[in-house]
Amino acid sequence: MTSSLPLALLPMPLLRSPTTRSGRYCVHTSRDTCPISGMMRARNWPGICASSWKGEEPLMASSTADQFTSLDFAYFDHASIGTVPTPVRTAVDDVLRHLALGTRGFRAAEEIGAQAADLIAAEWSVKAHQIDLMASAGEALNAAARALSLPAGSRVLVEDEDFPQSVLPFESIPHIEVVRIPQTKPGCDRTEDFISALDPAISVVSLTHVHANTGATIDLDRLGSACAENGSYLVVDGSQAAGAIEVDASRADIYVATGYKWLLAGFGIAAVSRSERFDDNSAGRLRGYANLDAGLRTGHRNLAGAAALEAASKVRMAIGFRETYSQLQSMVHQLGTELRLIGLTNLTEGAGIISVGAANAEAIVTVLAEGNVVVAERAGRVRISPSFNTTSLQADQLIDAISGIASKTGILKGSFA
Repeated sequence: MTSSLPLALLPMPLLRSPTTRSGRYCVHTSRDTCPISGMMRARNWPGICASSWKGEEPLMASSTADQFTSLDFAYFDHASIGTVPTPVRTAVDDVLRHLALGTRGFRAAEEIGAQAADLIAAEWSVKAHQIDLMASAGEALNAAARALSLPAGSRVLVEDEDFPQSVLPFESIPHIEVVRIPQTKPGCDRTEDFISALDPAISVVSLTHVHANTGATIDLDRLGSACAENGSYLVVDGSQAAGAIEVDASRADIYVATGYKWLLAGFGIAAVSRSERFDDNSAGRLRGYANLDAGLRTGHRNLAGAAALEAASKVRMAIGFRETYSQLQSMVHQLGTELRLIGLTNLTEGAGIISVGAANAEAIVTVLAEGNVVVAERAGRVRISPSFNTTSLQADQLIDAISGIASKTGILKGSFA
């Protein structure tokens, strides 16, 4: 049976049992009773024992179990704002505490986030000197677009209905042409659509790594090679990818990701990777004391933001980057399977995102929120975005709530198209 109780009211286990673990995961299977909590699992969620995660036995390594706030609602909107781990809040507080001492605390405040660029560089397969820490993805993409000093008549290839931040920086530059290709249809190859649209007149390809509405993902290896062969710069907004899937930023000339989504670092910080080719040809970049030779950041880094990014990276690294990616994708796939089983076939699965066709998406989001299930409406569809630490109880709460809506009569009947 699936519990209908709010998550906050569910009993938490008090005992630890070494017999219930295999490596890092609780081993009891679908519809088995949890040997820790005595709860019955209704569905075979991938590798997740919610009772273990919220009690003393965690989903991942035991040292990380207490690093995330225990929620009393089912949160499936990580593609909007990711949940910030406790060590991130502590790191930011430490920075501000040191800065309260003025120059006497400045060096200590600087040291707290000093490894942030190194950690991102290692995760993204680039060198630390290629990483800038900036205030936002929007700031970084605008700075990069202007740094290229594109000559009049240059053409920039973008995707219709892509997230605006990949398009607007180039649209605001005079005397260049923004060329739009149609949004890739569900089930089709988004990467191939871009490659097919390349021609010698295309100076820049600007796009999101993962589409914010559908989760459709670009193959950076293929597109990066095609752009290099064509002589085009590849500018990528990876805000919906970094922290959710494996990223090789070396395939792009500019790769940007904001901190407040899958990187778990909150607002006010973004990471930017630059290629050597970009650095060699960025004559139009803004200049300041911090980037006399290369780079996009003109002044001192945001100390609190860098500390947040470093702390968040260490949390994810302690769990295992690839383990978090794998766990997230397994949850996305299993949620998609369960949604299809209750009759929702108009859906797409992507990197961290499930997009469900709906005739009344805003009403559905409202009804779910009233039942303590948080999702989002995007482009007239219901967007569901779990995390690597989404529990089976949260997943059950989502599926049961959506199943109830799908079977209702009245205003919500037929809401899922």
